[in-house]
Amino acid sequence: MQLFQAYSLDQLNRFVTFSKWTLVVCGIVFIVLVILNQWARGRIAAVKDDEARKTQLQLRAARAELTRTKSKTNELTEELSRFVAPRTLPPEQAEALRKCLTDGPRGSVIIASLKTEADAEAYATQIAKIFTDTGFKVTNSSTVWLQLPVKGIYLCARDVANAPLHADPQGPTAR
Repeated sequence: MQLFQAYSLDQLNRFVTFSKWTLVVCGIVFIVLVILNQWARGRIAAVKDDEARKTQLQLRAARAELTRTKSKTNELTEELSRFVAPRTLPPEQAEALRKCLTDGPRGSVIIASLKTEADAEAYATQIAKIFTDTGFKVTNSSTVWLQLPVKGIYLCARDVANAPLHADPQGPTAR
């Protein structure tokens, strides 16, 4: 080789020694880098595992919260549906009203419903049917009624002193 012909033996020995030391240093650096690489891989795996564990815990907590929220939403939906669902007499209330009406005197009844309530007419019709079934003469009024300050069903007589027997809450013996 033409490259090393100009060097003396001493210079060539120094070059070989230098190259050996360079190889040793490079080998040590290589080994250190391999160790650091393995450590970094292990650390990355540990961080990923920690993140996966934390994510699983957050997911469980989110699912539990979602379940609680769904439950609360269902409760609120049921509660809201009581306010927005059309009113009807439950069968047990209808039967109790029927029993109560069959024992007293009969007469004419005018049924009117609040026209500003969407479900009032159907509710009044359901009540009118119970009155009709128990022997009352029922007339449905088309008069627009105002909303009274207390919620519920109202029984009214024009002249309380001369109310018909079937409208007197005390019965015919109270007069």
